[in-house]
Amino acid sequence: MFKNLYTSTIFIGALLFTIVADAQNNSVVYTVNEIYKSDTVFRVPESVLYDKTNHVLYVSNIDGKSSELDGKGFISKVATDGTLLQLNWISGLDAPKGMGIVGKNLYVTNINELVEIDTNTQAIANRYPLPGSKFLNDIDTDPETGNVYVSDMGSNKVYSFRNGVYTLIVTKDSLTRPNGLYFSNNTLYIGQSGSIVAYNTITTESKILINNTGGIDGLELINEGEFIISDWAGKIQIVGKNAQVLSDTSPQKVNAADIEYISELQIIAVPNFFNNTITFYKLTQVLQK
Repeated sequence: MFKNLYTSTIFIGALLFTIVADAQNNSVVYTVNEIYKSDTVFRVPESVLYDKTNHVLYVSNIDGKSSELDGKGFISKVATDGTLLQLNWISGLDAPKGMGIVGKNLYVTNINELVEIDTNTQAIANRYPLPGSKFLNDIDTDPETGNVYVSDMGSNKVYSFRNGVYTLIVTKDSLTRPNGLYFSNNTLYIGQSGSIVAYNTITTESKILINNTGGIDGLELINEGEFIISDWAGKIQIVGKNAQVLSDTSPQKVNAADIEYISELQIIAVPNFFNNTITFYKLTQVLQK
């Protein structure tokens, strides 16, 4: 099902990009090498999520329009080596996008609701509508508290969710089209149009952490002060202290939607949206001085 496209390093111009970041005091060289690309079996794949417990990837498929309540959306299950395990693992969704895990439950945004899926029984356990929501997008979770964080890009709000209750935590006054979320050490990082916001879940204070990012769809923390982001159009880049563009498939009109970074494997999984494929890249840090 998946094709091993490259086994050796090829420089920019094909499907491998090697970029050198020359910061004054801390230069880092990364290589990103495409290692797998799926066939066009997916249907508008929007997001990829790694399940550390079961060692599998989930892929949300919109299969239609991003805001249409059509029941065509579904979740796929993929192995970390790229093998497609089950295309229609969960069906009956509308336009599923971001995903997050708490225990055995997989949470998925579904336009105006969260859908709770029991990964053990492979069944939809609950649906939690969010009144007034317009375009629920990304998710991240705090496994210790069980909090699920949800961005509503349509109304410029971010919510926390727990035990069936939503709480508004960041309002539209301080956000512009919030999308990608990443939670770590009591901080919720919010990727919005042009910047990354850091929201302290204990003090409830927020501040702009990184400016001039461009659009943000996927958001992954890889080191302190350093993130991998995707912009949906096709660009994947590192922002923060070692800023660099890793790849850009926008000239080929191949999208890069809500990415996943599997740190233990150093793999970036990229849903290609309208291209109906998933691309896997190997990220390697080759020099630090």
